[in-house]
Amino acid sequence: MKFFAITGFLGLFLNLWWILPLVQYAPFLKEWAERAAVDIIDSYKFMISVSDLASLLYVFRLTLSGNIFFDIFKSIYFLNIFIFISFLIPVLVLISPALMGNRKKLVLFFLATSIVALFFSKGLQPPLGWIFGWIFENVPGFLMFRYFFEKFGTVLMFSYAVLFGVGMGNINGILRKSCPSVVRGIFLSLLSVSILGAYVFPMWTGDVFLLPHGKVRSVVSPYVRVPSEYGEADRWLAQKRDDFRLISFPFIRVYWVAYRWEKGFWGTNPVSLLLGKPAVNQLLGIPFNEINFMLPSLLLSQSDALLKVSSLLNARYVVLSNDVDLSYLEWETKSPQIGLQAMKRALDRKEGISWERSFGKLDFYRIDERYWLPRFYVPEDIIYAQGDTESIVPILSFKDYKIKSAIFFQSPEQTSPEFILSKADHIFLTKHKLAVVDALKRVEEQFFVPQGGAYEVFVYDDARIQNLNRQSLSEQNLSTRLGIEVDGVPVEVASAGSSGAGDNWVTLGTIRLTPGNHSLKLTSQGLPINDVKINNNLVLHLERKQDKPDPPGISFRKINPTRYVVEVKEATSPYLLVFSESFNPAWRAYIVDKETSRRERIPDDRHFWVNGYANSWWVDKLGDYQIQVEFWPQRLVYWGAVISVITLIASVLYYFIDDRRRRRHIS
Repeated sequence: MKFFAITGFLGLFLNLWWILPLVQYAPFLKEWAERAAVDIIDSYKFMISVSDLASLLYVFRLTLSGNIFFDIFKSIYFLNIFIFISFLIPVLVLISPALMGNRKKLVLFFLATSIVALFFSKGLQPPLGWIFGWIFENVPGFLMFRYFFEKFGTVLMFSYAVLFGVGMGNINGILRKSCPSVVRGIFLSLLSVSILGAYVFPMWTGDVFLLPHGKVRSVVSPYVRVPSEYGEADRWLAQKRDDFRLISFPFIRVYWVAYRWEKGFWGTNPVSLLLGKPAVNQLLGIPFNEINFMLPSLLLSQSDALLKVSSLLNARYVVLSNDVDLSYLEWETKSPQIGLQAMKRALDRKEGISWERSFGKLDFYRIDERYWLPRFYVPEDIIYAQGDTESIVPILSFKDYKIKSAIFFQSPEQTSPEFILSKADHIFLTKHKLAVVDALKRVEEQFFVPQGGAYEVFVYDDARIQNLNRQSLSEQNLSTRLGIEVDGVPVEVASAGSSGAGDNWVTLGTIRLTPGNHSLKLTSQGLPINDVKINNNLVLHLERKQDKPDPPGISFRKINPTRYVVEVKEATSPYLLVFSESFNPAWRAYIVDKETSRRERIPDDRHFWVNGYANSWWVDKLGDYQIQVEFWPQRLVYWGAVISVITLIASVLYYFIDDRRRRRHIS
């Protein structure tokens, strides 16, 4: 026990450099536990599907019934000779305790470990599978073992390796006493070559990493040779000192991607790793996914929404990877992909983007500077949007939209507090319940109005209404043909006048609304109401005209990826500071007085989620000063690393001191 206790403490302190930062997640354990309770059904279903493959007869031989080196190897591993060899492994393992000799404790320990690992590696399969099921349902945290063979199978394999070696040694000892050396050598050689050579031959060649998906064979070798053009592109980007992102196409909606390189490649998207600049692409998890999913449609659209989104993402270049294997993506997603030539044509004709350089199969397109935003900026407009991130596209299409804006979304994942609502220059409201159509062909939309005022009423991107416009119907004439009822009462619609709406918008007029829930009905007056599509956006817009002082001047320095210093000059009024990095409550901002060097932390209730993914802080301090922004868990990494290094040094010194003491004692 003393040995295991000491070993456990040493293991803990040597690994504190990565364990200690996990402390930051302690406040979220309750929330995660509640989410886990929702996911338990899916986890249980997945565990059952794995159990169907984990027959004891297969797990005993370190494999699953439906997962023998993928389909391309099944024809080989189901041959009788290979099935026979697979049984030799557990046979040799069982020989070990029968012939344990003077290794009794070692053999019994790993034999017990093998039995326990074998039990957990078979899941619900008999015998005693119901015990595993009870443990899975009732032991907290055991959901993480839903793919149990992957976890416990590793322990089983390690225990087998020790027992296999002991068994081979014992057989060698028995044969040495009863067989000629030549016979013994031939027998042991055949046994070793069969198990360690032929049976695991793909492990020697690396062919277990081939891509076994029918006609898709992008990976022709287990070895990857990255094209030299990626190195050239990386050096070219390194010359651009500014801190910015890339938008990478084709967009990868799955976790794996295949590349048509000389020796092929299959894995996660390597663009960010190889080019040295962070790339917006692939499934990146919350909060980037919703914005990611919009990028392909924005690329093919005729609007400049892609460019405006790129400014919010702090992106300055678009990179098109012409070496991506689209046939693999079609197989993986079970859906057709946008062709590389179609994406290239869309980039070539899109105003505001221009080709700048190509490196082999990599094409780099430069986004016009008027769409560039720095990593830190003070917005000209604060926009409050009722809805999730998908509502960003209609907002970007407004003519009054300014590039240097900050958008706050009111959704379950991105709750914008009342504080931000009071600071907003524009408020956009969209329906929060499904629209209904009554017998008189009236479309009813449900809205929550957080702040009273005169709201403009728009219909966004309705093709049939757009057709009516092309028939010389003005917006004013259109508003006279549509009636609006608020909570069942017809209201007078003010003339639209000059509107800030863009080309994809039709202005119906202006109505006054009080705070609270309201139902809006569009009634037909000569125009069939089904020409207003229910699935398109009916949007209310309130512009709050405010006298705004000049924003402060800011500049920033990047100390490292977890620490920035922002210089603020001539702040004459409170302002919002946007930091275009993935939102995390662990990002903290400190105001530093230049005269006293005193740091004052900006409160957490002034730290907001903005632009669908980024951080922002409301800053009240006036004058000239510094703001230090840091990801505080990095401190835990440093502290943990110091403790780990001290533990390592102390352990090594203790070993040498103890060894010297023992030598003196012996002498």
